[in-house]
Amino acid sequence: MTIGKNELAVLVANYTHGKARVNESRKWIDTVFDVICDTIEKGDDVRISGFGTFKRGSRRAMEGYNPHTGEMIHIEERTTVSFVPAKDFKSRIN
Repeated sequence: MTIGKNELAVLVANYTHGKARVNESRKWIDTVFDVICDTIEKGDDVRISGFGTFKRGSRRAMEGYNPHTGEMIHIEERTTVSFVPAKDFKSRIN
């Protein structure tokens, strides 16, 4: 099952036993995601204690091919983001 932002907002609102409404939960979730994205965009990692670390990386430029035509193409260097779960998070799900 995949949970989207709306479903996550409902779960957060329910988890707080009515202390936060769904709309408030959505605003907080959007704010947290914006902060993470902005920080990664600036080139910094985001470490959330007990949860994990979002790290910015890059993939080098390389030559590839179009699988439909077999034509060789140049693939530009690109930025990637990886997530490394914290030890507490890993032990909780295992």
